[in-house]
This record gives sequence, C-alpha cells and structure tokens, in this order.
Amino acid sequence: MIYENTPITNSFVSVPEDMGSFNCAAFIAGIMSGVMDSANFHAKVTAHTVSEDNKPDTTVFLVKFRRDVMEREAKLGPA
Repeated sequence: MIYENTPITNSFVSVPEDMGSFNCAAFIAGIMSGVMDSANFHAKVTAHTVSEDNKPDTTVFLVKFRRDVMEREAKLGPA
C-alpha cells in the first residue's frame, strides 16, 4: 500500500455528484500499473479514499502482485 495525502489529480479535478465517491487518483493508479507491467512486475493497482476525523481525505494505492511475480521473487531469496 502506498499512502498519498493529496494526489495532484484530486487537487485539480472536480468529481460530479452523480459519480459518487469516484477517486480521480485512479488515473495515477493506471500509470503505476503500466510502469510496473513494463518492468515485468505485473500487478493490479487500485486507488481508494480513506477518510479520518479532522483530517483531509487520504488516497491509498493498493498494489496486488500477480502470483507468478510473487513466486519469482520468493525464488530469489532474501535481499
């Protein structure tokens, strides 16, 4: 998980009311996924909004690596 307090996309894009809790940082999650795929670390990256009392909303990027990536990295052993 990667925590981001104020993603740049959320600062400059207004979400229409009919889109509910859509997080504009999903665009950044797509970029992260593309970069990771091109580096042969295939993963699904999603953006989630986390709200806490008296704090601005935080975006959490959840990175889920594919099973074959995890198995490959486990074979390499500890760093």
